[in-house]
Amino acid sequence: PGFAEVEPDHVILLTDRCETASSIDLDDARKEFEELDVRYKGFTGDTTSTEFEKLEREYQWAESALEAARRVNK
Repeated sequence: PGFAEVEPDHVILLTDRCETASSIDLDDARKEFEELDVRYKGFTGDTTSTEFEKLEREYQWAESALEAARRVNK
């Protein structure tokens, strides 16, 4: 989660986590995503809980990191 302010000549990002695609190891990203995919899809608790909210953020990050790593490693 975060915020972005886009101006004609620059962009300001406010976020807790940011990483360049070229710094992401494809194998590590794939492994992290696969582990989170199992946890996310197998979650049986309350989907309105902070536990699920955290898991969902981690899942989305891992999915985005994997996609970015794949694009860099084409």
